[in-house]
Amino acid sequence: MANRYDDLAGKIIQNVGGVSNISSLTHCISRLRFKLKDESGANTAVLEATEGIIAVMQSRGQYQVIIGNDVWNVYAAVCRLAGISAAMSAEETDSLRGEAFGGGWLGGVKRYLSGLMRGSARPASGGEGVAASEGGMVCRFAVAPAKGRVISLQEVADPAFASGVMGRGAAIVPTEGKLCAPCDGEITVLVPGGYAIGIRAYNGLEILIHIGLDTVRLDGKGFKVKVKQGSKVKAGDLLLQFDLDVIAAAGFSAVTPVLITNYGEFSEVVPTEAAEVEVGDPFITVLGL
Repeated sequence: MANRYDDLAGKIIQNVGGVSNISSLTHCISRLRFKLKDESGANTAVLEATEGIIAVMQSRGQYQVIIGNDVWNVYAAVCRLAGISAAMSAEETDSLRGEAFGGGWLGGVKRYLSGLMRGSARPASGGEGVAASEGGMVCRFAVAPAKGRVISLQEVADPAFASGVMGRGAAIVPTEGKLCAPCDGEITVLVPGGYAIGIRAYNGLEILIHIGLDTVRLDGKGFKVKVKQGSKVKAGDLLLQFDLDVIAAAGFSAVTPVLITNYGEFSEVVPTEAAEVEVGDPFITVLGL
């Protein structure tokens, strides 16, 4: 039975040059990653003008169609319509199944980005990382998870983050290869390879941190994860270590977006105005009743 993603999937297949032009297909947290037999056979202008597609990027032999939070649904529709077998995407399936990461990365990301906080997750007044003003406005806080220079999301050289479709917040250009918890909470997403991590904060925020751009392609090289999916953490706890030299040697940027993914539940997301931060410095304030 067709679903609402089939129309978009059909347009993508047609404009990457058809099924016969697809060598393989994988996806990460925000985009479809095609290997095409002939990239000149793709109609990039049409794809970029298609509703539901944020942008198209061509990088190191990959033709990337950036979707955002609905990527897994579009991926499934493309695979079904194109007749892409499990064997064809075995590399992606193996890397994303994530048995060592709490079982089921895809399910974890899907729950995380589609509203895991429904129901029991309403923050209690006066809880950790929550303050109320005299006017009744509730402020929720996330501290800096890494040391480095602060830039706006609009300055991040990747439209999935710069557009704000993945969440609101700011980014850090790290000067030290340590990522720490930005709040008290629970690890809800931990991707194989360690380049992205999600936290459900006890104060009601859902936070996604993505270390570097295109670092999924390092296959975990240079990353040492210190927590597991489901781990309870406190602000400042070490989550993982990453080697800035390895990232740079591979030609990737280490810029690290820190995103509030459930920003729609609140009034405003206000990043720090500081030019540089240390771990634990004030970083994001979220306003809402």
